[in-house]
Amino acid sequence: MKAKALAAAASVLLLASGASAQDKVGTAATQFLKIGVSARAVGMGDAFVAMADDASGLYYNPAAITQVLSGEAILSHIDLYHGAGISYEFGGVVLPMYVASGRVGVSFQALRTDDMAETTPVDPTGTGRNFRASEYGLTTSYALELTDKFSVGFSFRLISSSLAKLDDIRDEPGVDANATSWGVDVGTLYRTGYRGINFGMAISNFGPDVTYLVEAAPLPINFKVGGTADVFRDGMQALVVSVEGSHPNDAPERANLGAEYVYGDWVALRGGYRFNYDDETWSVGGGAYLMGGNVRFDYAYTRMESLTDVHRYTLAIRF
Repeated sequence: MKAKALAAAASVLLLASGASAQDKVGTAATQFLKIGVSARAVGMGDAFVAMADDASGLYYNPAAITQVLSGEAILSHIDLYHGAGISYEFGGVVLPMYVASGRVGVSFQALRTDDMAETTPVDPTGTGRNFRASEYGLTTSYALELTDKFSVGFSFRLISSSLAKLDDIRDEPGVDANATSWGVDVGTLYRTGYRGINFGMAISNFGPDVTYLVEAAPLPINFKVGGTADVFRDGMQALVVSVEGSHPNDAPERANLGAEYVYGDWVALRGGYRFNYDDETWSVGGGAYLMGGNVRFDYAYTRMESLTDVHRYTLAIRF
């Protein structure tokens, strides 16, 4: 009887846990902050919190920018849901400080839509007025090597969101549903020095709610932890695998798995899979290295179950 009671209690807890995870979906605002910005990282299934060793660490784990040995700039364009009139851009720069092995960086991300026709229950075919939406993030980052193996990093982000900017028409004034906020990222990176094994942790977008007119919603806070290791590495080629688990505040727990094969300073092939995501599943990508590896062009393709598949393009330049 006791065993049955325990089993029944466990079932209730599991059901409640599942219901709670489902209840979180759609509760956070500024969803553009969750869009993966690097074609290299996305090609590896976004399992990148312990893998980042380039300027994309400004987004994935601020502690990881200590692995950028010189200056580096990154630019990304994301073709979101082709034909939907949505554009997304990301840019960032990392610079060494030459003080206590520190690094500083700045990054910018922007999501914008084309003009869309306003419709209402009274005017389902359109009111004659257009609206557009846009969201922006401006981030400054600082990272420091506390030891030769352990790094910590911080980012501060200003966030601006406009969900509906309506044009003036006739005697009706336009309406702006604008909101602003700020968020903080904190990350750590531990490099064991053995077979490329690294461990990373990051919490992102920790900050106050954003308020549109009279409605408030939290930022998409996410806690991530992961690891990476070399399957093999020699003078000409390397194969690295990376895993990551995450706990977002607006979705159930998730897991990511990715791999990257690099041949010399010439070419890279990547693949990854996402577990427990609503729409994103597997992804593949590749990279081409130019000018002795100082210039890298990356591409990633993400398979979507319901929405249009997504293409990403990234240019990284070391200087």
